[in-house]
Amino acid sequence: MMHGKRCFIRWGCGQQRRGKEAIKLDVRVADRPKCGSLARPARNTAYCPMCGWNRLAAAEDICQSLLVLPLVFLAFFVFSLLTSRWLGILVISGLSCLWTVGSGLKLFLPRGELRRTGLTSPIAGPATVAQVESARDDGYVAPSRFSHFSTLAAPRKLKMKPVFRWLAILLSVIGLAFTDASYSLLVPPHKAPDDPHWVLRLGFIPLAIYCALFGGWWLEGRRKRLLRSGLVRFALVLKSNAGRGVLLPGITYRFLTENGKQIEDFDQDWTDSYHQGMVVPVFYDSALPENHVAMCASFYDVI
Repeated sequence: MMHGKRCFIRWGCGQQRRGKEAIKLDVRVADRPKCGSLARPARNTAYCPMCGWNRLAAAEDICQSLLVLPLVFLAFFVFSLLTSRWLGILVISGLSCLWTVGSGLKLFLPRGELRRTGLTSPIAGPATVAQVESARDDGYVAPSRFSHFSTLAAPRKLKMKPVFRWLAILLSVIGLAFTDASYSLLVPPHKAPDDPHWVLRLGFIPLAIYCALFGGWWLEGRRKRLLRSGLVRFALVLKSNAGRGVLLPGITYRFLTENGKQIEDFDQDWTDSYHQGMVVPVFYDSALPENHVAMCASFYDVI
């Protein structure tokens, strides 16, 4: 009897551990709100292989990209001819050819998958802009990865996203290295006798790094408070530049507060994974709903 009880406890702990691992799973593309399954990237768009959402739009985007590839290769080939040297022509043409072939393979693979999805998908139509604009937030279900947010007791536990954790560590190491170099040049035996002002200018580098770290920590304080204790709602993404290679990806989203007030805003999407028509968790202050933050815009995730 005790052996069975231990096995049950061990099984329960294993299930809980696997559940936490699933919650912490970092995916490239967010969930499709209608069916709760993970969407898949296809060039600059995303589609759902389960319900067929955005499938035609993704196929059209891939076809347009395939048509552009030969033109890009031709432009580089003409540019290589302007060098008037065989070496320049071979190098530029060879690199552009490799890039074209690699990009073509990256496009043909999701294209084949889209064709297979078209044969098995129960829904064959994409979500148009008009449908997204006129959709109500209550028509969307919370993605399975985020469905537990509303039941988490405040204050919630947070975890810094890996990219920002490693960025903070890297900047700290660089700042300490420049601090040590600046200090060693101010005192013997490594003192620089020629230009003492050069050492002071070098010291501005670690100072700028420390100011950036402190400024990011101070600005993130408000968002952390909202993530820990704010009310949870799910916002509909109206516009997005995810997958387009921009330096600061962002989304325009809309959500309804607990009192039925509709709020629309723009914020950064550091995950670069939320496409138009998807749902993103938003945390807001009940007394001042304009004070809110989308989780993808914060340096932290809720766990």
